Amino acid sequence: IGKELLAEAEKHALKHNATRMRLEVHQKNKKAQKLYTNMGYRIFAVHEDYYEDHANAVRMEKHLAPHLAQHLNHVPFYAQTLEFTCGPACLIMAMNAIDKGGEAAADRALEFKLWREATTIFMTSGHGGCGPLGLALAARKRGFDVSVSASNETEMFIDSVRSDTKKDVIRLVEEGFQTELAQTGIKVSDIQLSAKDICDHLDSGAIPVVLISAYRLSGDKIPHWVVATAHDDRFIYINDPFVDVEENRSPTDCIGIPITMREFERMMRFGRHKHFAAVVINNKTKEKD
Repeated sequence: IGKELLAEAEKHALKHNATRMRLEVHQKNKKAQKLYTNMGYRIFAVHEDYYEDHANAVRMEKHLAPHLAQHLNHVPFYAQTLEFTCGPACLIMAMNAIDKGGEAAADRALEFKLWREATTIFMTSGHGGCGPLGLALAARKRGFDVSVSASNETEMFIDSVRSDTKKDVIRLVEEGFQTELAQTGIKVSDIQLSAKDICDHLDSGAIPVVLISAYRLSGDKIPHWVVATAHDDRFIYINDPFVDVEENRSPTDCIGIPITMREFERMMRFGRHKHFAAVVINNKTKEKD
């Protein structure tokens, strides 16, 4: 009966666009744990002093859309090593997926170099994040074919700071990016990509790097770069470079996260002005004489 109830709950969860189920079970309840394990649940954390008898709870989770697990390995995972390097980490994943065995070594030296090339210098507080124009230029510099979909990037990041001095610096950086961009022939569209567009790019062999609102992933109201890695009729799967150790989140938890098409389109807009940005990385360009 318990197995049938849980299976029915999973059907309802999937019907309502949930992508995973979680539960807590008493640490001594081995029969229940065995049932859950047989149904595909895996332990991901322990909640101490959870029950009235002060016993711990074993936390278990099951992905409701696991059928693309093997399919997702074509985008090698790279975790950002600093809180402000999600963009470079995503670019490393995309470049290595497109150019397997190429020169884009997945290491901190490249991560920091990409950040220095693409950073807006300031963003919210502390170190600056990377915008779509900077990331596109960094990818083109390494020989990749690139296209960009973005709202007004300058305004996008100026919204995140209050100081007039910082706003002036961001404008100068963005003007530099735009000047370089004009010399490369990189296509920049001011039309936001839809979930279908993301799927079409994936089907063509390209890898979209997308700026989303992190709120629906982590609860933080900040823009955050992720990589779209695959899709099926219902979900877009992403790699999230942020491995949150404090929340018991391992790299495995950040690979191939399924998000419904509708939900992903919501995530692709952030801030009060609903900004958007995506950089699509494609095959390496042929050198011209």
